[in-house]
Amino acid sequence: MANNASLHAAGVAKQDEFYTQYEDIQNELNHYEKHFRGMTVLCNCDDPFESNFCKFFLRNFNYLGLKRLICTSYHTSSVVGTQMSLFDDMDEALVPGHGYVMDIREVPMANGRGVSDDDIDALLRSKKRGVKKLNGDGDFRSEEKELADAVGRWMSVNGECIYGCDYAGWDKQAWGYYTRKGKEVYMVVFNSPYSRHLVVKTPKDVKITKAVVLNGKEVGVKETARNEYNVDMPAKDSGAPFVIKLQIEDNTNAADKYREALT
Repeated sequence: MANNASLHAAGVAKQDEFYTQYEDIQNELNHYEKHFRGMTVLCNCDDPFESNFCKFFLRNFNYLGLKRLICTSYHTSSVVGTQMSLFDDMDEALVPGHGYVMDIREVPMANGRGVSDDDIDALLRSKKRGVKKLNGDGDFRSEEKELADAVGRWMSVNGECIYGCDYAGWDKQAWGYYTRKGKEVYMVVFNSPYSRHLVVKTPKDVKITKAVVLNGKEVGVKETARNEYNVDMPAKDSGAPFVIKLQIEDNTNAADKYREALT
């Protein structure tokens, strides 16, 4: 692990890829293996030829069952074309000053047991390397940067409803959708109703005990029918999507089972 002086030096030198170590990527993404099968992964790198993210997905392309890996580079890269001689789809040498994209759809394995560094080296020198020169410099357009910044700000407040959550399995409502983590269900609200009440229909024997706006205050919850609730909107509605966390409990007991049998 690098010390603070090394991190500071890397920051001054703008060596962005330095900050994300291969081991950290591996330790984190190992928790999400099942979600990658059949997926396309996009890595917006300073340089895919030095990015540990790109290296991780190349090494684990077959193991994760990826459909496609797309990595882009930024035109200011000081590494592209210097560590090994690479060529694009027009057989022109890769040189600093251009943005490139590497589009991988398969990673052959020499021994059939796993992707080695030699396999990656051979791929990048073969016709299957999928390297093309970008029309632009590899940077985001200004409107894309604004969108990414907005998503980042939203996630800093509401990321709890995304990370570590699964499909809730509750009836979808017009206002948005649900995610779930244990006994907490998240309402991700995109469409605010004029009534200022969000209808929630819970599965049988599930009771809502509390509702709190993420990074905000508790809101009212009223049971209007069996397994149906009205959850109040926040007092201030900015018009942007927001998240309400519901605390729930399984209300199954003998009386409920008897009452269900009678209906």
